[in-house]
Amino acid sequence: MQTTIARLWAVLVCCAAAFAAHAQTYPNKPIRLVVGYAAGGGTDTLARMLGVKLEASWGKPVIVENRTGASGILATEMVKQSAPDGYTLIVGGSSAMTINPTLIAKLSYDPLKDFIPVTNLAQYPLLILVNPSLPVRSVRELIAYAKANPGKLDYASPNTMGQLTMELFNQMAGTKLAHVPYKGGAPSIVATLSGETQLVIVDTSPAIPHIKSGRLIGLATTSSRRLTALPEMPTVAESGLPGYDIATWFGLFAPAGVPGEIITKLNAEAGRIVNLPDFRERLVALGGEPAAGTSEEFAAQIRREIIRYTAIAKAANIKAE
Repeated sequence: MQTTIARLWAVLVCCAAAFAAHAQTYPNKPIRLVVGYAAGGGTDTLARMLGVKLEASWGKPVIVENRTGASGILATEMVKQSAPDGYTLIVGGSSAMTINPTLIAKLSYDPLKDFIPVTNLAQYPLLILVNPSLPVRSVRELIAYAKANPGKLDYASPNTMGQLTMELFNQMAGTKLAHVPYKGGAPSIVATLSGETQLVIVDTSPAIPHIKSGRLIGLATTSSRRLTALPEMPTVAESGLPGYDIATWFGLFAPAGVPGEIITKLNAEAGRIVNLPDFRERLVALGGEPAAGTSEEFAAQIRREIIRYTAIAKAANIKAE
């Protein structure tokens, strides 16, 4: 018995030593950053920005691979099944990692059991915009107008995140703004520009040109802090709904089983990169804000959001399309 225990202990020690040596030499070959969306989009742009910096600091190729389909599910499944060695990672967003688990009953992956959240990278608040013909110029005026004119206000949204964001608004404000879905941010904005809908909830990047041109009126940003790119625009929380805070994000994930030493190394380097002045400057220009933190903080955020979004979806009867 003692001999068997001694052998098992020796095996464990050898494994630990091997993992430690692997972490010390990591990376020693190309790294794949998988993205679940097409080239040129927000997730892809962020992944390529990160890849360029990782390649420069570590001296190893970083290849961004676009695996599109099923709201990020195909890419997420692929990374889940990859070797847990730190060489296949995914830049995943809140859509794949918090909204899909909220709405899809038999999802093929669990964001916390099948993955290690390495670090959040960037946060992208949504913006509430109105057609200039609507006689409101603040969140308080919007709430008052909606209550005085029930059933007369529709909002355009390009995705479920936008719908959850505005349904949280309805639940906190006591309004009944009606959702009209569109396939993409551009069609959602066009619908509000044309008067087909009175409001739009949309990402910052496509919204900013229309705000600056005056074609749409920006009422507020949905996060708890004002956007660096639009410092004059108030948050929803400071405009009449204290405690309101919701935003999309993109983070770095590794498949479960990657050694802790590699996760620590990835977390430290990604966090350093996200806070570099030139990286921050470009991120802000794209409507984002740096959001790096510890792996544990990121995992806790995901847990909180899944609970929160489940409650919002249930109250609003939102189901997967």
